This record gives sequence, C-alpha cells and structure tokens, in this order.
Amino acid sequence: MSSDDEECLLCNEYLILNENEDNNSILIKIDYRPFIRNVEQWNYNRTLNTEKVDELYESIKDNSTIDWNFTAAKEKGKDNLILLDGQHRSAAIKKYLDEDINMKCKKYVIITVYYIDDRVKDHAYLCNIFTKINNNVPFDPLDLPSIKVSNIISLIKSDSILCNGISTNTKTQNAHPPIIHEKRFNMVLSNNRKYIDDLTPEQIIIIMKEFNNKLSLMKATDIYGIQKVNEKAYNKAKNINFYIGLNTNKFSFEKFIINIKNLYKLFE
Repeated sequence: MSSDDEECLLCNEYLILNENEDNNSILIKIDYRPFIRNVEQWNYNRTLNTEKVDELYESIKDNSTIDWNFTAAKEKGKDNLILLDGQHRSAAIKKYLDEDINMKCKKYVIITVYYIDDRVKDHAYLCNIFTKINNNVPFDPLDLPSIKVSNIISLIKSDSILCNGISTNTKTQNAHPPIIHEKRFNMVLSNNRKYIDDLTPEQIIIIMKEFNNKLSLMKATDIYGIQKVNEKAYNKAKNINFYIGLNTNKFSFEKFIINIKNLYKLFE
C-alpha cells in the first residue's frame, strides 16, 4: 500500500488485518459509524429489498455477534470506498445507527478493499470482482453488469457530447430528464442485449450520436408528439446537446435500443 493510500483511506479510522503481497488489496476492521461515513454505493449494486434490510436490521437489534464482511474498492485520489458487496447489510447498519442517538454502538465490520486507479477505466475489473463474489446467487439482468455494457457506458462517459447526459450520482441513483442515470443506462442496455449483441460498443456510440443529432433538429412538439412538452427538460436538452433522455413516448432510450438497427421506424 502506498503512503498516499494509507493517508486518505477512511482517514485512518480502521485497523489493518492483512495486506496483499501484490499491494492490490487490504483487509481492514472498522467500526459501524466510520464505515457508514466513508462508503458509497456502486451504481451497479442490486436493487435494495426493503424486507431484507429490515430482517438484517432486526438481527443487529438482537445483538447478533456475527461479524459482517464486505467487499469494496478504493479509487486513487478519492476518500470514500465504493461498496461492491453488502448494500443490504450497510442499509441495515445505517438504519440501526439512525436510532443509536446515544452513540453506544461498538460493533464493527470487516472489509476487503481492492485498489483501483479509476472507476470508469477499471469498470471491467470491478465487474469481475462483483460476479465472483456473487457467483452463487441468481441475478436479474439489472444485477449483473456485462463487460460489453460496461464498455458502452465508459464510452458514453468519455464522449464529448454524450457525457453531458449521464449522471453517476451514487446517493439518489436517479436523474431527471433529459439526464439518464448510469444505473438506468445499465438496466436498459442489459435488458435489451439481444438487440445489440452483434454491434460493437463503438458502433453503438456512433448510432447513439446519430440518433441524438436527429432529435436536435426536430421541434419539441414533434419529439413529444401527443404528450405535453416538458419545457424545462427540453430547454436543458438544448443547453447540453443531449436529447435521448427526454423520455418521450416515441423517442425513449428504451425504444432507441430496441430499434437501434432500424431507426427509421421511429421517425415514420
């Protein structure tokens, strides 16, 4: 572990249990409260099941002696950890601490932390870790990020135009039109892989930009059709040159992916 990593990792609010010989990971022990302060959700974590969170919360209240284990990534130059595994447990811990107004909780968790340079460039590596630690659990399409989908989203983030239309907010995991949240990009692409299987990520980006450009040449009333024009969303789309996320009945991102090889159908 470099001195830089050691200096900023959770502000040293942890105990090192083990360091990987290759310096690419570390095992730490940390109390509940600094854990919650210093972790953020990965945009590809599973959708939260409130019943599961409540069940885990009850186990904490019952003074369970189980030491929970988590898997996270530490991005170079960033303070927080990206939680790859254990979002239900972390939500249960947060719920428990919300009620611990006297701050008496002395519980801790164990975290395996993998070092990465950049969450976008190292997305495939994170996906590989995610699938390996969850290989015994069935996934919905939204839950399991594919390398291809990851590459598409990375290209969107790095494109000078399309990057304006993607949100990576890990707190809300939601966005208002015309912005599309990264998790929604993943969901739509993952659920409709059959329409893009024989296209390369680069080809998909080119077609996406062509589609976005076509929309930019249309009147708002033509884009929205029989829908009422969302003036606020449309004006923002004009400002950032991103129209794909306007979420209209005729030109939604879902319909774009479904018709990606036959875009003319959308403009008939």
